[in-house]
Amino acid sequence: MTLCLSSRVRFVALRSWLAGAALGLGAAGAFAAEAAAEPTGPAQGSLFQDPEDGYFDLTQFILSKRGFLAIPIVITEPAIGYGGGACLLFMKYAPEPPPGAPPPQRYVPPSFTAVAGGLTENGTWFGGLAHMGIWQEDNLRYLGALGRAHAVLKYYGNGGGGPGFSYETDAWLLLQQIQKRVGDTNWFYGAKYLYLGPDTTFDLGNGSIPGLQPIEFDSATAGAGAIVSYDSRNNNFTPTKGIKTEWFAGYYDEALGGDFAYWRIDAFNVFFWEVAPALSLGLRVEGHFTPGDGRVPFYHQPTINLRGVPAARFQGRHSLVTELELDWSVTPRWTLVVFGGDGRVTAGDMSDLADADDVFNYGAGFRYTLARKLGIKGGLDFAWSDVDSGIYITMGSAWPR
Repeated sequence: MTLCLSSRVRFVALRSWLAGAALGLGAAGAFAAEAAAEPTGPAQGSLFQDPEDGYFDLTQFILSKRGFLAIPIVITEPAIGYGGGACLLFMKYAPEPPPGAPPPQRYVPPSFTAVAGGLTENGTWFGGLAHMGIWQEDNLRYLGALGRAHAVLKYYGNGGGGPGFSYETDAWLLLQQIQKRVGDTNWFYGAKYLYLGPDTTFDLGNGSIPGLQPIEFDSATAGAGAIVSYDSRNNNFTPTKGIKTEWFAGYYDEALGGDFAYWRIDAFNVFFWEVAPALSLGLRVEGHFTPGDGRVPFYHQPTINLRGVPAARFQGRHSLVTELELDWSVTPRWTLVVFGGDGRVTAGDMSDLADADDVFNYGAGFRYTLARKLGIKGGLDFAWSDVDSGIYITMGSAWPR
């Protein structure tokens, strides 16, 4: 999770860490902290070969090693250019039940800890630490991140219709999130705290950018609020059926460590269906809203987050994105992907989204099943939009959450 100034730029590093882990291992191998390595169960044959079909597979490697993996980072975000770096990643899965024991009642995602740093061709760099803890047999979920970044981006104005003003920013990010399961259901409730503290300098000078106030250039925003989520996916990496919805309502205020006072609502919803034995259909509906009259700093305005659309290209007070994706498993190992979507953003009221301009994207890609038993796939997406195009290294679903 980097500290850049839009939702996708903040997620692109985490996705790159994981994608780099899988693809880098496949291409060049990995180095484990062997001093801490211990088998968690019987392993047969090569750690990088599936004993059932003989293909390259990381299942045994992930499950049998305890220690940090040194892995490459590959960044392909159009807004910041191509780049790379390195990451230390540790993933911990729940122990497999002993032979003869009943299978688990539900899918339990892994915990992970990651430390990473990288840079891109336009001068953007980042470093950070992230941890996702799955505790009490997935009855309690924790997510935390701390990072620092220098981002080189463009600001296109509230609504995204401006000419594009280049700027550089140094920023800190702190995220703390905890959720608890409701009984034996798929519902969770919890709380979240987010701090963003950038120091921004525009190429034209900080007094020459229309629509921005001086306080926004060297400031911070900090907010806390409640989360309600529902998660019935059969896998959190590459789901083929189930639902994940997460709604956050937060208030940002000086009392929490920021310089602004406003409300923000984030609504993330994805749906997956197995429409045929080899076909899976996914739908994403994601909205970000800042109701009321509070001043929202430009670096925390809602944006259009679609493949093929540069991060932070379109931003305003409210945004709404829908995207469809069809996955066809041509063979048990290889999957073809086609996708397309639409995004809208407005600088006015939420009702203005109905008349806002559409930003369309479309594309195709492929996945290779990197860890069959764990349901982990990785590959490439090639995306186009009304304004740009891009190539994305993807680990699991392209809609990480």
